[in-house]
Formats: sequence, structure tokens, C-alpha cells
Amino acid sequence: MYADSSISLPYSSSFFDNVPVHFLNLDALIRGGTELRDFRKDCYWSVSAGSGVFTRLIFRQGKPYYIAGSDCLDSDSFLAMIRNDKRELFLSLNFLDDHSLGPVIKYLTEEPVLTELDNSSGELVQLLKSLRKSGESGMISLHVEKGIALIPICEGRISRGFLPGRTIAGRGLVEFLKSPEGSGMAEFFDGPVAEPAALGIGEINLILHSVNVWLESLGPVWPQSRSLMPGYVEKIRERYSSLEPLNYEIGEGLSLSSFIAESDDFPKAMATLVKSLCKKHPSPATALKLFTRINSERATALEATGLTRLL
Repeated sequence: MYADSSISLPYSSSFFDNVPVHFLNLDALIRGGTELRDFRKDCYWSVSAGSGVFTRLIFRQGKPYYIAGSDCLDSDSFLAMIRNDKRELFLSLNFLDDHSLGPVIKYLTEEPVLTELDNSSGELVQLLKSLRKSGESGMISLHVEKGIALIPICEGRISRGFLPGRTIAGRGLVEFLKSPEGSGMAEFFDGPVAEPAALGIGEINLILHSVNVWLESLGPVWPQSRSLMPGYVEKIRERYSSLEPLNYEIGEGLSLSSFIAESDDFPKAMATLVKSLCKKHPSPATALKLFTRINSERATALEATGLTRLL
């Protein structure tokens, strides 16, 4: 991954900065987005060991959404990683400006097609002129004194730039790019900045857990399900290119090897997997009812992900 996790990302305001982790109630802090209205926002944690940030937990509307800089795929393993680290760690909590989560996710999950653009010599301005003429979309990441500035380009036009601590819009953005402050090195990411997918790590892991609980209950009474699963998972991966990280192992169940940035198809894919396996069961209706019954305590949460209505 191209993005350097130690570089300061854009933010609109800071709730706290570089507080020692041992002073914080991490469990209460991670629940804040669901329990406190003031935390029901796009934001991120930055964790450092005194020599730069090494990992971040991104929140969408207060819920864990994406983890950058580590192999953790859920908030529980992220907290465990922090607690098991023997170094003195520090945590900062920064809120994101409206519409800046998409650019941040694009920066963290994609590779630039152009690098080392020197804006001090006018290379970036020339690129923007070319994109405006062609009407292409993309995003600029520009290195500034306090970190990285992210500038979405929509059909060749720029309207705002997201920086650490502020957002620049309109004519002020053009003036900024021509000023000494905006004369750093830059990268260009191809393609429009998409709206963040509705499902983050919390919802994805909820769906995975519900399917795995069902498979675990189904296995002893219908052993054939275990031998059928690898083939169905392979078909799902072929049908949905974004689900290439999906894996299955007998005894371990379903898992993901990496974050799914384009997760909108995930509920549909998992519903297809469940229904396909049910069709092979001697009593398809019984197998599907088992899924509902075994996940009754998670019914409301699963309905919110969109999985329930697809079954």
C-alpha cells in the first residue's frame, strides 16, 4: 500500500491529541459513536509510539469502519493489539470534515498512478489544467507542512481541499496551490472519489460471524455442508471481484485476508452463499430457519446490514 501511515491526515478538529493509552478507557471510547451523539461522526484514531503514527482506526458515523497500518480486521483485535504492545503508546482522536471520508479512504486503499509531481515547478497546476480539459476525475494528494492535503477532482474540476486542521474551498484553493505553502510534492490517484461503502469492518464481521455460527451448527447434522463450502466460496469470489479476500477453511469457517473497500455487494454475496448451500440440504427450509433461529439475538443488527431481507 502506497500511503504512509505516519503522515498526518486531514481533519477538521481534534478531540484530544497524544494522550497516553493507559489513561484512556478504550472500550468506552470505541462505543462512543453508538452511545453519544457528539461522537456519531466521521473520525479516526491515530496511534503512535512516540516516533510517528503507525496505525489508525477510521470511524464512519461513529462506528468502526476501516483499520490502516495493521493486519487487524476488526475493532476487538485492534484493541488487543494496542493493549499487548509493550511500548508506551499515545492516541489522538480527530474528527473529519463533511465529505472528506471518501478521499481519506481512497488515499489509504489505492495506489497513485502518478507520483513525485513537483508543484513548485508547476507540474501539478499543469496536470490540473490537462484534467480540466479532458474532464477526467481523480484525486490529488499534496504534501504540506502539517501532513497531507487531499483534493478531489470531479470531471476535471476542483472545489475543495482537505488539510490537517482546515478545509479550503473555491478560489482560495486555486490560490493555495499557487502559493509557497502548496508548493510541495504530490501524487495523482485515478478515478472519481466514491462515497464510502455502507458497510465497514463492524457490519462485515457481524455478517461473517452470523454465517460461521450457522455453519458450525449445520456441520454436525449435515457433514456434507463442509465439503460443499469451498466450491461455493470459489464461485462467490469469481462472481464478485471485490470478494477476492474471502477464504474458507473446514473447522475455521469464513474469513477475510484483507479489508473490502467496495463492500456494497457483501450482503448479497453472503445471502447467495447461504441460499445456495440451503438448496443442497435435504430440507432447504429447515436449513434456512436454522440460520434465523441461531442468529435471533443478532436479528436487528443483521437487518440493518441488509442481509435479512435478501434471505
